[in-house]
Amino acid sequence: MNLLLDTHALLWLLLKDKRLPRETALTIIDPSNTIFVSSISGFEIATKVSLGKLPGAEWISRAFVTLCADFDFIELPVNNAHAVMAGAFRLVHKDPFDRVLAAQAIVEGFGLVTDDGAVEVLGAKRVWV
Repeated sequence: MNLLLDTHALLWLLLKDKRLPRETALTIIDPSNTIFVSSISGFEIATKVSLGKLPGAEWISRAFVTLCADFDFIELPVNNAHAVMAGAFRLVHKDPFDRVLAAQAIVEGFGLVTDDGAVEVLGAKRVWV
């Protein structure tokens, strides 16, 4: 299965945060699944670190590219189709980062690993077990 990680799912995995359910973590590390990480997640983490909103995650921002490679996650750049869809969503979900992630999941046909049920309203297939 092709899965796109929401930024918080990625952070919780890397930080070993208890908010990431065990079954969801096992789904992420299951070698039969292909895991994608959006370039928008790198932007979101770096932005929030620079604003002081992610204390303790500075190292993740600095090592983002290497960490993704170490886990064999595949980079998913934001393309024009993703951007146009994210911009066209009604403001059901106001977080622009999540809107891009939902659009990417829809356009690419990926499940979106997130605890945010609002992405389903946008049309994304949510994966959270």
